[in-house]
Amino acid sequence: MGNLFIYNVADHDTTAYTICYAIYMLAAQPDVQNWLGEEIDSVFAGKDGVETWEYEKAIPKLKRCLALMYETVHLYRPAVFIPRATSTESTTLKLEGKEYTLPPQTFIIVKHELMKPMPVGCLFWSIGLHSCPGKKFAKVEFVAVIAHLFRKHRVKAVVEPGEKKETVKKSIFEVLEAPSLEVTIKMNHPEKVKLVSEE
Repeated sequence: MGNLFIYNVADHDTTAYTICYAIYMLAAQPDVQNWLGEEIDSVFAGKDGVETWEYEKAIPKLKRCLALMYETVHLYRPAVFIPRATSTESTTLKLEGKEYTLPPQTFIIVKHELMKPMPVGCLFWSIGLHSCPGKKFAKVEFVAVIAHLFRKHRVKAVVEPGEKKETVKKSIFEVLEAPSLEVTIKMNHPEKVKLVSEE
């Protein structure tokens, strides 16, 4: 039961934050929205209702939507650290020529920014045997939401009277670059930049 709770909360929060950050990034880059729209239109040509979309055929073709997810996760990781624990036996680590012995069942927090060079794969989902079991679900959820939102709509920031578009674009990135870091990333003050959706 505990694992189901973790899967649900971990997937919901991280994917929701990733979608939120992606939408703000897209609001600052209308050309990228049009680039996504081209792919979405080609995949769903003649299929206006979401109920007519076929998962098995559509999701593998939405490579640009998935690329948006990868770029968003690369720039704004929703999970700030990876909690890990040693096994029931002592574990020896070798770091910069020194050996460290960790006692059994020691809790470890791996910080993304300290891992250089990055290992193969996307560290956000972890790698190896203990990688995230919700990885595929998160990808499908992100791609489906972005495809649905940008099928017929575009998002833009509201430009108030007297404001310049470049100032608003700068404000979007200021909001994106100043998150609070808890277990997951959280956007501070998204209300500073109002977004609207247009058909």
